[in-house]
Amino acid sequence: MSLDRAIALAQAAVAADRKGDRSAAKDCFVEAASQLLAVVKAEPDRTKAAKLAQRMESYVARAEQLAAVSKPPPPPPKRQPPRARASTTANYFSADAAFRRDVETARQACRAIERQASDYADAGFGGRRALGRGKGTEAVVGWRRARELADKVFDGDPSPRDVDQGALGDCWLLSSLSVLAHFPELVRRVLVTPDLSARGVYACRLCRAGEWRVVYVDELLPVRRDGRAAFCQVATALWPALVEKACAKIFGCYSALDQGNAAEALGLLTGLPTDVVPCHRPGLCETLERAHGAGFVLSASCGRDDVPEGAFERVGLLSAHEYAILRIAALPDGRRLIQLRNPWARGEWRGAWSRHAPEWRSLPASVVAACNRRGSLDRDDGVFWMEPGDFARHFREVTVCRLRRNFAQARWPVDTPKSLDAPAAAFEICCTRDTTLDAALLQRTGRGLGPHHVMGDALLLIFESDRDFSRASLVDGRATLARAAVTQRSTLPPVAAPGVLELRAGRRYAAVPLCFNWRCLGLARQLTAVLYSSRELEDVRALGLTADAVAACLRAAILDGGALLSSKQDASTKIYELDGLFLAENHARDAHVTVKLGLGRAENLISSRHGGVIDPSKPGSTYNVEDTLPAKTWQLLLVRSPFKGSWAIENTSVRWSVAAGARERHLPPVAPGGLHACYALAAAA
Repeated sequence: MSLDRAIALAQAAVAADRKGDRSAAKDCFVEAASQLLAVVKAEPDRTKAAKLAQRMESYVARAEQLAAVSKPPPPPPKRQPPRARASTTANYFSADAAFRRDVETARQACRAIERQASDYADAGFGGRRALGRGKGTEAVVGWRRARELADKVFDGDPSPRDVDQGALGDCWLLSSLSVLAHFPELVRRVLVTPDLSARGVYACRLCRAGEWRVVYVDELLPVRRDGRAAFCQVATALWPALVEKACAKIFGCYSALDQGNAAEALGLLTGLPTDVVPCHRPGLCETLERAHGAGFVLSASCGRDDVPEGAFERVGLLSAHEYAILRIAALPDGRRLIQLRNPWARGEWRGAWSRHAPEWRSLPASVVAACNRRGSLDRDDGVFWMEPGDFARHFREVTVCRLRRNFAQARWPVDTPKSLDAPAAAFEICCTRDTTLDAALLQRTGRGLGPHHVMGDALLLIFESDRDFSRASLVDGRATLARAAVTQRSTLPPVAAPGVLELRAGRRYAAVPLCFNWRCLGLARQLTAVLYSSRELEDVRALGLTADAVAACLRAAILDGGALLSSKQDASTKIYELDGLFLAENHARDAHVTVKLGLGRAENLISSRHGGVIDPSKPGSTYNVEDTLPAKTWQLLLVRSPFKGSWAIENTSVRWSVAAGARERHLPPVAPGGLHACYALAAAA
């Protein structure tokens, strides 16, 4: 019977709930409610049906509670910090011209508002529309002035303990903000009005899609029925709640902040390039050691899809939470330990190498003392050590924010054309002195833009030459790819160069930002190229690259890092693939070669040769590519791009044949001089 089945499922749900397995408990409660619904519909006795309906509603309510736990549970009660914390912040950054200009403009605007007779109220961001619709917003009953909740913007130096998440699912933002508070000078570069405002106006400087913006907010904060802040909690310092409000305003509403990742948050708050390193990657400790040694901001994301959420709580960790990486220590036997800090300052790892773990007794006293420099092994302060194996089992990825002190910044908007064969924008850099360059390509996320926003498959190439760049220098191969200058094509912002480039005095460099899925769909969108350099780049000029020059750039990238698909023994035909870019070269002296690409079944895929999203289910549709290349020519056969998010292809096949006396032929047709036209090998040799 459905009733017996519902009771059994409810018992299983309760048992799973007690064990901390929220996912299993939620599924059992949902199924139990479904079974009871069938019983209620069939029950003729209204009184009995009403009682069963009440039980069904309780199952649904518990399932919703379990499903709503997408953010960590509220932190344990924090120790109250002293009322007056002394500021020891040193400014390690030279204020660049753009920063000085934005700060002066913001402070002038705020001073003008301070002279007004009434308190400031942002007419464009307030009320129900500013809250949006989503989890957590239903708890808001009104708005309250921030000065009624605390009397300081900064209570001494910004501290991770100032940040306390409320009912909103923006752990990605607030956890990253608390990690950033380990670098107080970076926080002060976000909230550029550090003093309590008499009229309640504040200015934050945020970097959205690579473009710095000054966001003005009033001091009205959403509150719940007990009068406390509904979202970011306020203890003694207002800065976290004000930054949260500025982020909500830039994306349209508070509910737009639901769910995200540390890379997006740190890019928004710092404007710096970020890398995401999976924790299962070989050599993770060496990567973290280099990043920590360079002074980068490191944030570790706890939680894995293959580990139940309750398993994290049992070992003292919080799933869907960001932890700051503080140190990497080398033990005498060569092993490594990773030191982390829970930004909430309470709650620690309880496994191997935890505070009272027996592993510490096996080490010399001097090594233990070195690992306990600040007394973290003596108290529960949220700081703990883990071995790399445990770290990889419980953490998903590490976000590396490439903080380079006193690097100059140059930001260039990049308009992408609507056609594949239209000219592409690039930038030429002439160096008069040796310079270290760190480059990134940024774009808007879909946050606040709706579910139909398409992310561009951004790619950044950097070339080096001893002369001025021109179409000829790229097509004939005189310009070569610079070391570490090819990014992975990705729809996940930001796209950053895999390493720094050492630019040499007297040489010229071309940065070539590309995006294909927008062009295939006829979308005119904008990227932002950001160049961070140890010396100011004095000579940067715009370039326009024709389609044949873009094809030559892609060929150079494919030859540099692509996989050879054809036989190594076949000297006449070379077919390469790199991240969805396919290249064919016919080295035969007097024979044509025909190459056939069969895409097979494809999902969520855009083909540059078919002008849009591939739909294999469409009757009569074929998505194969067939090209006959003349002797001594090369051709960029295909660029396949994701439509939204990641993409998957099944049964992709590559075939080729060599024949004398054939003619050049392309299916689908290609434009002469376009991205997919044939070009002579001799001209690129």
